[in-house]
Amino acid sequence: MRFKNLVTTATAAAVTAAITLTLLGPGAVTANTPPQEAMQQRVRGVIGDVDGLQVSIGPLSKQYEPGDEPAVTLTAYNPGPHAISRTVQVRMTTASPAPPYARMLPMPVERWKEECELYVEAGQEKRVTLATGVELAAGQMVCFHVQQGERSLGMVASSVRFDDAAKQPALQIY
Repeated sequence: MRFKNLVTTATAAAVTAAITLTLLGPGAVTANTPPQEAMQQRVRGVIGDVDGLQVSIGPLSKQYEPGDEPAVTLTAYNPGPHAISRTVQVRMTTASPAPPYARMLPMPVERWKEECELYVEAGQEKRVTLATGVELAAGQMVCFHVQQGERSLGMVASSVRFDDAAKQPALQIY
């Protein structure tokens, strides 16, 4: 009976690993993407494709300081043979960390939003720097979302340091 349980557990682990690698492996690369272009997309950090326009966002600090006003750079690359014009929205949301024994996670609050018109010639790249003008509070999680209309293209996240190290949440085991 124990051998049968071991085989069942090993099979479940192998299937889970295969599904995880399939979903998280290549990012925005599709089955029809040539290998060289797929590698360029991975290096560029493409988070979404807007009707032929590859869109990425950055640079983000791994951790902001309290009072920082983040600025992000929206990069659009047109690998196609024709010029493309598209509009995307960039939103910044923040959320406070959950208390250690919270039953519900805090809801993120939209703090900033801007529409950005992108016109990119064939084979060119365009960068647009967007300043949020919003001061970040200590201890918050910060997310930048890129979307076209109601369609989400992706998001990137960071965090803000606490003013006092004593306020930093810690795992407590009793």
